[in-house]
Amino acid sequence: MVLETNCRSVLVVKLTPDAEAEHPTTAPAIFSRLKRILFNTPLMRELDALAQMQGLLRRTALLSPDLRRIRDLTLLRATIGADFFNDKEGGALHPRPDFLEQLHAAGRAEAESLIAVRAQSNPG
Repeated sequence: MVLETNCRSVLVVKLTPDAEAEHPTTAPAIFSRLKRILFNTPLMRELDALAQMQGLLRRTALLSPDLRRIRDLTLLRATIGADFFNDKEGGALHPRPDFLEQLHAAGRAEAESLIAVRAQSNPG
């Protein structure tokens, strides 16, 4: 997706927490955490690969317009809180329609907050 866009900034709303305060101690909690880690792994690999690519591109002056666009791309990240994963009925990895609506609203609020903070720090 990032390689195919002409946008200068991309907003990624991560549906899994970056960290969780407690370590799981029961089999269902451990399995749930494992599912979240497995769900999150491909995205994290892609984001790491993009960061490495940008780092390499910053070392080179002679770049095509496409490579300059990738080098200069700003990636904004918003993350849904860990509270969405404490649901005893399955949480985000076994969503119900009402839960999907809550998750969507939380992701939107997190993204709007991130954009507002960015706008305040970069007026104009």
